[in-house]
Amino acid sequence: MNLHVADDPARALAERFAAELPRDGRVHVALSGGSTPRQLFRLLATEFRGAVPWERVEIWQVDERCVPPDHEDSNWRLIAAELLARENGIVAHRIEVERDTAAEAYERLLRDRVPEGPDGCPALDFVFLGMGADGHTASLFPNSAALDEAARLVVFNEVPQRAVRRVTMTFPLLRAARRRWFLVAGADKAAALARVQRGELPAGQLADAEWFLDPAAAGESRP
Repeated sequence: MNLHVADDPARALAERFAAELPRDGRVHVALSGGSTPRQLFRLLATEFRGAVPWERVEIWQVDERCVPPDHEDSNWRLIAAELLARENGIVAHRIEVERDTAAEAYERLLRDRVPEGPDGCPALDFVFLGMGADGHTASLFPNSAALDEAARLVVFNEVPQRAVRRVTMTFPLLRAARRRWFLVAGADKAAALARVQRGELPAGQLADAEWFLDPAAAGESRP
Protein backbone atom coordinates (compact mmCIF):
# COMPACT_ATOMS: atom_id res chain seq x y z
CA MET A 1 0.00 0.00 0.00
CA ASN A 2 1.64 3.19 -1.22
CA LEU A 3 0.66 6.18 0.94
CA HIS A 4 1.32 9.84 0.13
CA VAL A 5 0.50 12.14 3.04
CA ALA A 6 0.25 15.88 2.30
CA ASP A 7 -1.45 18.90 3.81
CA ASP A 8 -3.07 19.42 0.39
CA PRO A 9 -3.53 15.93 -1.09
CA ALA A 10 -5.76 17.23 -3.91
CA ARG A 11 -2.91 19.36 -5.19
CA ALA A 12 -0.44 16.50 -4.85
CA LEU A 13 -2.76 14.29 -6.90
CA ALA A 14 -3.31 16.95 -9.56
CA GLU A 15 0.44 17.35 -9.95
CA ARG A 16 0.88 13.58 -10.27
CA PHE A 17 -1.89 13.35 -12.86
CA ALA A 18 -0.40 16.13 -15.00
CA ALA A 19 3.05 14.51 -14.80
CA GLU A 20 1.91 11.02 -15.83
CA LEU A 21 -0.46 11.85 -18.68
CA PRO A 22 0.44 9.96 -21.87
CA ARG A 23 1.98 12.16 -24.54
CA ASP A 24 -0.37 11.01 -27.29
CA GLY A 25 -3.57 9.08 -27.90
CA ARG A 26 -6.89 9.09 -26.09
CA VAL A 27 -6.81 9.19 -22.28
CA HIS A 28 -9.64 7.51 -20.41
CA VAL A 29 -10.23 8.90 -16.91
CA ALA A 30 -12.86 7.68 -14.42
CA LEU A 31 -13.95 10.10 -11.70
CA SER A 32 -15.74 9.52 -8.41
CA GLY A 33 -18.19 11.89 -6.79
CA GLY A 34 -18.63 12.94 -3.19
CA SER A 35 -17.33 15.96 -1.31
CA THR A 36 -13.59 15.20 -1.24
CA PRO A 37 -12.79 15.47 -5.00
CA ARG A 38 -14.39 18.90 -5.46
CA GLN A 39 -11.09 20.71 -4.89
CA LEU A 40 -9.27 18.30 -7.21
CA PHE A 41 -11.70 19.03 -10.04
CA ARG A 42 -11.34 22.77 -9.50
CA LEU A 43 -7.56 22.55 -9.62
CA LEU A 44 -7.60 20.50 -12.80
CA ALA A 45 -9.95 22.96 -14.48
CA THR A 46 -8.07 26.10 -13.43
CA GLU A 47 -4.49 26.01 -12.21
CA PHE A 48 -3.62 22.78 -14.08
CA ARG A 49 -5.77 23.55 -17.10
CA GLY A 50 -2.83 24.09 -19.43
CA ALA A 51 -1.04 20.96 -18.25
CA VAL A 52 -3.84 18.60 -19.30
CA PRO A 53 -4.60 17.89 -22.98
CA TRP A 54 -8.36 17.98 -22.49
CA GLU A 55 -9.00 17.49 -26.21
CA ARG A 56 -7.64 13.93 -25.80
CA VAL A 57 -9.40 13.11 -22.52
CA GLU A 58 -12.59 11.09 -22.11
CA ILE A 59 -14.29 11.29 -18.73
CA TRP A 60 -16.16 8.35 -17.21
CA GLN A 61 -18.18 8.08 -14.02
CA VAL A 62 -17.05 5.54 -11.43
CA ASP A 63 -20.54 5.49 -9.94
CA GLU A 64 -23.77 7.41 -9.69
CA ARG A 65 -26.69 7.80 -7.35
CA CYS A 66 -30.14 7.10 -8.76
CA VAL A 67 -31.16 10.75 -8.89
CA PRO A 68 -31.69 13.21 -11.77
CA PRO A 69 -28.46 14.70 -13.20
CA ASP A 70 -29.31 18.14 -11.81
CA HIS A 71 -30.01 16.82 -8.30
CA GLU A 72 -27.75 18.14 -5.53
CA ASP A 73 -26.64 14.58 -4.73
CA SER A 74 -25.73 13.71 -8.32
CA ASN A 75 -22.09 12.88 -8.97
CA TRP A 76 -22.59 14.03 -12.55
CA ARG A 77 -23.73 17.45 -11.36
CA LEU A 78 -20.48 17.82 -9.38
CA ILE A 79 -18.30 16.78 -12.31
CA ALA A 80 -20.23 18.99 -14.71
CA ALA A 81 -20.13 22.08 -12.48
CA GLU A 82 -16.52 21.86 -11.30
CA LEU A 83 -14.81 20.47 -14.39
CA LEU A 84 -16.86 20.23 -17.56
CA ALA A 85 -18.36 23.72 -17.33
CA ARG A 86 -14.90 25.24 -16.89
CA GLU A 87 -13.27 23.46 -19.83
CA ASN A 88 -15.12 23.28 -23.13
CA GLY A 89 -14.81 20.31 -25.43
CA ILE A 90 -14.19 17.49 -22.96
CA VAL A 91 -15.79 14.22 -24.02
CA ALA A 92 -17.70 12.92 -20.98
CA HIS A 93 -20.00 9.94 -20.57
CA ARG A 94 -22.87 10.16 -18.10
CA ILE A 95 -24.38 7.09 -16.46
CA GLU A 96 -28.03 7.47 -17.43
CA VAL A 97 -29.44 6.15 -14.18
CA GLU A 98 -32.99 6.95 -15.22
CA ARG A 99 -32.82 4.00 -17.64
CA ASP A 100 -33.43 0.45 -16.40
CA THR A 101 -30.63 -0.65 -18.70
CA ALA A 102 -28.16 2.01 -17.52
CA ALA A 103 -25.56 -0.44 -16.20
CA GLU A 104 -25.59 -2.64 -19.28
CA ALA A 105 -25.47 0.39 -21.61
CA TYR A 106 -22.51 1.90 -19.75
CA GLU A 107 -20.62 -1.38 -19.83
CA ARG A 108 -21.18 -1.67 -23.60
CA LEU A 109 -19.95 1.89 -24.08
CA LEU A 110 -16.82 1.17 -22.06
CA ARG A 111 -16.11 -1.96 -24.08
CA ASP A 112 -16.63 -0.04 -27.33
CA ARG A 113 -14.42 2.93 -26.49
CA VAL A 114 -11.75 1.86 -24.00
CA PRO A 115 -8.88 -0.31 -25.27
CA GLU A 116 -8.57 -3.74 -23.70
CA GLY A 117 -5.81 -4.67 -21.31
CA PRO A 118 -3.98 -8.02 -21.26
CA ASP A 119 -6.94 -9.78 -19.62
CA GLY A 120 -9.44 -8.58 -22.23
CA CYS A 121 -11.07 -6.09 -19.87
CA PRO A 122 -11.24 -2.38 -20.79
CA ALA A 123 -8.19 -0.74 -19.20
CA LEU A 124 -8.94 2.79 -18.05
CA ASP A 125 -5.82 4.95 -17.91
CA PHE A 126 -6.69 6.64 -14.60
CA VAL A 127 -9.30 5.93 -11.95
CA PHE A 128 -9.80 8.47 -9.16
CA LEU A 129 -11.39 6.90 -6.10
CA GLY A 130 -12.48 7.95 -2.65
CA MET A 131 -13.30 6.09 0.53
CA GLY A 132 -16.11 6.54 3.03
CA ALA A 133 -15.78 6.22 6.78
CA ASP A 134 -17.36 2.76 6.44
CA GLY A 135 -14.64 1.67 4.02
CA HIS A 136 -16.74 1.76 0.86
CA THR A 137 -15.28 2.89 -2.44
CA ALA A 138 -17.16 3.70 -5.64
CA SER A 139 -20.65 2.46 -4.67
CA LEU A 140 -19.24 -0.82 -3.40
CA PHE A 141 -20.55 -0.79 0.15
CA PRO A 142 -20.01 -3.34 2.92
CA ASN A 143 -22.48 -6.23 2.69
CA SER A 144 -23.75 -5.21 -0.76
CA ALA A 145 -24.20 -7.69 -3.60
CA ALA A 146 -21.84 -5.98 -6.05
CA LEU A 147 -18.83 -6.83 -3.89
CA ASP A 148 -18.94 -10.37 -5.25
CA GLU A 149 -19.52 -9.50 -8.90
CA ALA A 150 -16.87 -11.24 -10.98
CA ALA A 151 -18.18 -10.93 -14.56
CA ARG A 152 -20.11 -7.67 -15.01
CA LEU A 153 -18.14 -4.42 -15.22
CA VAL A 154 -20.99 -2.06 -14.26
CA VAL A 155 -24.03 -2.97 -12.16
CA PHE A 156 -26.93 -1.57 -10.20
CA ASN A 157 -26.13 -2.10 -6.52
CA GLU A 158 -28.62 -2.13 -3.69
CA VAL A 159 -27.23 -0.62 -0.48
CA PRO A 160 -29.49 -1.92 2.31
CA GLN A 161 -27.93 0.07 5.15
CA ARG A 162 -28.64 3.31 3.30
CA ALA A 163 -31.87 2.19 1.60
CA VAL A 164 -30.56 3.41 -1.75
CA ARG A 165 -29.75 2.00 -5.17
CA ARG A 166 -26.76 3.08 -7.20
CA VAL A 167 -24.90 2.24 -10.41
CA THR A 168 -21.24 1.42 -9.96
CA MET A 169 -18.15 0.09 -11.65
CA THR A 170 -17.17 -3.27 -10.17
CA PHE A 171 -13.86 -4.62 -8.93
CA PRO A 172 -12.93 -6.42 -12.19
CA LEU A 173 -13.04 -3.11 -14.07
CA LEU A 174 -11.36 -1.11 -11.32
CA ARG A 175 -8.55 -3.65 -10.97
CA ALA A 176 -7.92 -3.56 -14.73
CA ALA A 177 -7.17 0.20 -14.67
CA ARG A 178 -3.60 1.22 -15.40
CA ARG A 179 -3.51 3.62 -12.44
CA ARG A 180 -5.78 3.68 -9.38
CA TRP A 181 -5.46 6.67 -7.10
CA PHE A 182 -7.40 7.27 -3.88
CA LEU A 183 -7.99 10.76 -2.50
CA VAL A 184 -9.00 10.60 1.17
CA ALA A 185 -9.34 13.40 3.71
CA GLY A 186 -10.65 13.73 7.25
CA ALA A 187 -10.10 12.16 10.65
CA ASP A 188 -13.30 10.14 10.28
CA LYS A 189 -11.51 8.01 7.65
CA ALA A 190 -8.50 7.06 9.81
CA ALA A 191 -10.05 3.99 11.45
CA ALA A 192 -11.22 2.62 8.10
CA LEU A 193 -7.81 3.25 6.55
CA ALA A 194 -6.16 1.17 9.27
CA ARG A 195 -8.47 -1.71 8.41
CA VAL A 196 -7.94 -1.26 4.67
CA GLN A 197 -4.21 -1.62 5.26
CA ARG A 198 -5.00 -5.08 6.64
CA GLY A 199 -6.97 -5.91 3.49
CA GLU A 200 -10.37 -5.45 5.14
CA LEU A 201 -13.49 -3.56 4.00
CA PRO A 202 -14.39 -3.01 0.34
CA ALA A 203 -11.59 -0.51 -0.25
CA GLY A 204 -9.17 -3.10 1.08
CA GLN A 205 -9.65 -5.02 -2.17
CA LEU A 206 -7.83 -2.15 -3.89
CA ALA A 207 -5.23 -1.57 -1.20
CA ASP A 208 -2.45 -1.90 -3.77
CA ALA A 209 -3.52 1.43 -5.30
CA GLU A 210 -1.75 4.69 -4.47
CA TRP A 211 -3.35 6.69 -1.69
CA PHE A 212 -3.19 10.47 -1.36
CA LEU A 213 -4.14 11.44 2.19
CA ASP A 214 -4.27 14.43 4.44
CA PRO A 215 -2.64 14.01 7.88
CA ALA A 216 -5.99 13.50 9.62
CA ALA A 217 -6.99 10.60 7.38
CA ALA A 218 -3.55 9.09 7.83
CA GLY A 219 -4.06 9.13 11.59
CA GLU A 220 -1.41 11.77 12.21
CA SER A 221 -1.96 14.40 14.87
CA ARG A 222 -0.79 17.94 14.19
CA PRO A 223 -0.42 20.72 16.76
